[in-house]
Amino acid sequence: MNENNDNNNEEIQTELDSTETETADKLSNLASQVAQAAYAKQPTEEPPQYEELTRMVEPEVIKMGAVKRIICLFAAPGELMANIKAVPVSSVPILLCILLSMATIPFSAGLAAITTREMNSLFLEEFGIQLPEVATVDEFGELITDPAAEIFGIISGMLGALLLTPLFIFLGALMLLVLSKILKGPATLGQMFSMYAHIYVISAIGALLVTALMVMTDQFLDLTSLAAVVMPNGAMNDPVFLILTYISIFTIWANVITFIGLKIINEFDTTKAAVATGISFTLGAIFTVISGMGTFWLLNLTMGGMLGQF
Repeated sequence: MNENNDNNNEEIQTELDSTETETADKLSNLASQVAQAAYAKQPTEEPPQYEELTRMVEPEVIKMGAVKRIICLFAAPGELMANIKAVPVSSVPILLCILLSMATIPFSAGLAAITTREMNSLFLEEFGIQLPEVATVDEFGELITDPAAEIFGIISGMLGALLLTPLFIFLGALMLLVLSKILKGPATLGQMFSMYAHIYVISAIGALLVTALMVMTDQFLDLTSLAAVVMPNGAMNDPVFLILTYISIFTIWANVITFIGLKIINEFDTTKAAVATGISFTLGAIFTVISGMGTFWLLNLTMGGMLGQF
C-alpha cells in the first residue's frame, strides 16, 4: 500500500516538473519575442548625409584673403584653385586686371606709331606704292600736342579698359564652362568666371610688359614669344608669325594654370584637363590670328577697291 502511494507521488512530482519546464520555456520565448518587437520599434541610425561625406573625403578649405589669392596665383596655383572651387570670388582680380589694362594707356601712342609704320610697309610691298611716312615713336609722341586729343585718348582708353576687360573675362569663362560641360564636368559659371579672372591677371601683366618692350625697342615684336627666336623679322599679316607670337611665356603660363584649374574644379583626370586646355589654347591662337590680320584684310580690300577704280 505504502509502495503504491510512493509511486503516485513520484508521478505527480514528475508532471509538476514537466509543467514548470514548459512554462519556463514559454516565458523565455515570450520575453524574447517582446524584446525583438521592442528592438524593431527603435529608430535606426540614419546614414551620413552628403555634406558629412564630403567633409570626410575632401580636406577643409582654408579661407583666403584677396592678397593671399593673388600670391597663390603665382606661388601655389593648386591651392588657389581648390579655394576657388569652394569660394568663387572675382571682384579683386577683375579690378586688378582693369588697372593693369589702364597702365598700358601711356604706351598706346607709341604702339600705334609702330603698328602704322608696319602697315605702311606691308602696303608698299602689296601694292607697290609709297604711302606717307610715319613718324617714329618719339616724333609720334611729340605730334600729339592737342590737349583735347590727349584727354580724349586717355578717357577712351580708360573706358575701354573698364568695359572690355570684364567682357573678355566673361567670354573666356563662358568658353571654359562650355568645354567643362562637354567633358561632363560639374563646374559652374561662377567658378569658371573666378578662375578665368585670376588667370587673366597673368595675361594683363604680359600685355603691359610686352607693350612697353615694343615701344622701347621700336619694333612690332613680342620679345617674350617664340616669334622673337624663330621669326624675328616676321610680318604682322603672316599667320605663322602671329601664331608664334601667341606662343609666349605668359600664354604658356596662363594655360598651365588653366590646366590645373580645370583638373581641380571639374575633378578631371589628366587627359580630360589636357584636352580642354588644348582646345582653349587653340581657340586663343585662332582669335589672335583673326584679330591680328583683320585690320590688314579690311584695309587690303579697301585699298584694292580704290586702286581698281584707276
